[in-house]
Amino acid sequence: MLDLTPYRDVTMLISQLAEKSMGMSKEQVEEQIYRIVLYFLSHKYFCNVHRVLVPDIDPTKCQICPSLFKNSSLSPELR
Repeated sequence: MLDLTPYRDVTMLISQLAEKSMGMSKEQVEEQIYRIVLYFLSHKYFCNVHRVLVPDIDPTKCQICPSLFKNSSLSPELR
């Protein structure tokens, strides 16, 4: 549904989580997935998809996601 290959940092985080997920609880895995999603949003990686959905948005001017999610952090295991 969404091609993540242009976002090597995100695909790397997903790969790291996949490798480490066997030793984690379901809740820990879910938390890490949500942290990756917040990372994805905070880096404005979803803007082009959002623009397709809402053509009035100008991703070059919009700072909503970076502002909302700037304090989101990846867990030490995924840095």
